[in-house]
Amino acid sequence: MQEEREGESAAGHFGHQQYYKSGGSSSSSSSGSEEKIYVAPPSISGFFFHTSDGKPTYAPFCPETNSLPDPSLSFFPEDVSVKASHRGHLCCLGRRTRQLYVCNPVTCLWVLLPPARRNHDPDSTSVVLILDESNIPMFLYEKSPKFECSVHFWVVCAYPGPDEGSYGFESFTSEMWHWEDPGELIWPGRLESGVAAGAKAWWRTSREELAMFYPRYLSTGKIVRREKKDQLDNIMCWEIGEVRGALCTTDVLEPPSLLAAVASPVVVRRQEKYRWPLGPLLADCESLGGSIDKKMTPLRMQGAPEMMLWDGDRQIFGYEFDGQLKRHLVIDTPDFCTDFLPFIIEKMLTLHCA
Repeated sequence: MQEEREGESAAGHFGHQQYYKSGGSSSSSSSGSEEKIYVAPPSISGFFFHTSDGKPTYAPFCPETNSLPDPSLSFFPEDVSVKASHRGHLCCLGRRTRQLYVCNPVTCLWVLLPPARRNHDPDSTSVVLILDESNIPMFLYEKSPKFECSVHFWVVCAYPGPDEGSYGFESFTSEMWHWEDPGELIWPGRLESGVAAGAKAWWRTSREELAMFYPRYLSTGKIVRREKKDQLDNIMCWEIGEVRGALCTTDVLEPPSLLAAVASPVVVRRQEKYRWPLGPLLADCESLGGSIDKKMTPLRMQGAPEMMLWDGDRQIFGYEFDGQLKRHLVIDTPDFCTDFLPFIIEKMLTLHCA
């Protein structure tokens, strides 16, 4: 079942997103015009994280519909740790070989990436996986009820530079099947969690700024400053995420109000800056399912507009942007690390290499 490719001769890529017509959700004219069906962004199925001994595990929101055949990822030829997640796929690090894999844990198919050009330490390198969604159509047509398109991917590694607080970027492209490095550094401080949004890799930094790298054009990394709002002067903690393809942030404010606020960027660049309008403010921590002594921590978002908050114990809550509780999950793993990665089950995306 597994596919392994090495070297530039392997034009590795993810293959085929299949789209099917669903009845009753669209209309067609008597003239035989094409029937269009809108595809809504998928919701998070659950979260990957690691046990205290470093093994991957997975907690679904709904075990009946969102479970995986092998949540410990034992289908790999070695033990792995999960480094990144995007649209139903994972980037994993081999604990013995220290090499990177990309897999679909629903199909248990995986591909081994060739060694990076730079000999950077995988443990200190922050990884972002990006699936190229630019050629995935958002509409389906009656004349093509089973549509297929090929989806390529990038793996972006942000590695520490020679100076304290500096980072360089090396990216792997499945279309060309090789690594690329522009060879330039940025100084963002310390990189925290990373996400993919708008075909770019984004990281939250220790300076309440964002670092960005655009692998499609092999651009130099950039530092993006957040424009503070009056309501967000007392930010206790914050997290980044992706919603409907756009970068978003979740902010948790200081007590006693302990509000959670969502701010999403307007995709307009002015002198290399992004504008961040304030999003909806939610109720206090107790109405969010926690208590004042349980600090709600924002987690990374992905796909549908749904804010994810962890209660600091064993529960993760999903909230609509208007503050309504949508769902929650309970972590039953005895001892675990809090490196939560959102995961979306994509049953129609399969991994193959040409």
